[in-house]
Amino acid sequence: MFQMKSLLFFVLQSAFALQVNVPAVDLKFWNDYLHVHRNNCYNYATNRITDSFAQPGEASGMSLWDLHCAPVTKAASADLGLTETGFFPFTQKNDESLIAVVVWPNQDYHWYRRGDDGMWSHKMGSSPATTLDDLDKVISSPETAERGPYTEFCGYFKIKNYIYQPNEQDGGLVRIGNMQSLPEEPPNSEVMILKYSGRPNPHFPLKDYLRDLTFKNQLLSLRDGLRVAPPATAVQVSRLSKLGYSGILIVDREGLIFPKGSRVQIMGTEVLAHIGAAKNSVGLTMARPLSLERELAR
Repeated sequence: MFQMKSLLFFVLQSAFALQVNVPAVDLKFWNDYLHVHRNNCYNYATNRITDSFAQPGEASGMSLWDLHCAPVTKAASADLGLTETGFFPFTQKNDESLIAVVVWPNQDYHWYRRGDDGMWSHKMGSSPATTLDDLDKVISSPETAERGPYTEFCGYFKIKNYIYQPNEQDGGLVRIGNMQSLPEEPPNSEVMILKYSGRPNPHFPLKDYLRDLTFKNQLLSLRDGLRVAPPATAVQVSRLSKLGYSGILIVDREGLIFPKGSRVQIMGTEVLAHIGAAKNSVGLTMARPLSLERELAR
C-alpha cells in the first residue's frame, strides 16, 4: 500500500511539474453558487474541489466514525498528498501550504488553511468560506481562534499546491473524496440542517414540510422578498459562516417554492440565497425567524 501510494504521488507530482505556491485567499471562487454548497472544510483546506463533500480517508477506503483527534488525523494521513507536520512559520509564496484540523469531540471535525498572507481562512461545511472566526476576528492562528464547539486542536498537515490556474484555487496535489467519479446530485428538493463542517449534514425532503401551510406561506413571502433583494454584503456572509450551527439550507432542485435550482440559507432573520441559476448571492433580513428553523434548531 505504501509503495503504491508513493508511486501515485510521484506520478501526480511529475504531471504537475510546476512551481509550488501557497494559494492566495479567494473567497469569491469558493463561494460561487456552483461550488459553495457542495464542498466542505476539507475541500477548502486541501484546495481541491470535488463537489462531493470529501471526507478524510474516503479516497483510501477508510470510514471515519470515531470523531477524536487521533482517528481524524489517521484518516487524513491515508489520503494521498497530506503529510502530518509540526507548525512552521510562513516565509514565502513558494512554501508548502500549512493546514490545520480541530475536532468537536464525538460530533465533527473542521479544517483551516493558511494563505499567502500568513493568515488563516476556513469554510464551514456548506456555508461560505471566510477569513473570520466565530467572534468575527481575523484568524492569525487556528489554535487561538474562537472555534465554537470545536474545542480540540489536533495539529497540522502540509500539502503542495501547484498554481496552474490564474486564480490559484483548486490546485492542491491531493487525492481526496471520490475523485474518480463524483456522486450524482439527488433529484429532490430538500431542507438541510447546517450543523457540521466536515460530516454530511442532516437533510429532509422539502415537500414534507410544505404540507404545513403556515411554513409554506412564509417561504412564499420570502421568495417575493428575494426577488428584489440586493447583493449579499461581506457582513451578511460572515454572519452565516459560524462554526457549530449555520441555520438551515433549502435546496429547491425541483422549483417547489423558489426558481428551480435555488439554494437559500437561513439563520435567524438573516438569509443568503442563490436564486435559480444566478451566479451572485443575494442577502435579505427578515422581520422574524421562520417557524421551520426554530423547529429544526431544537
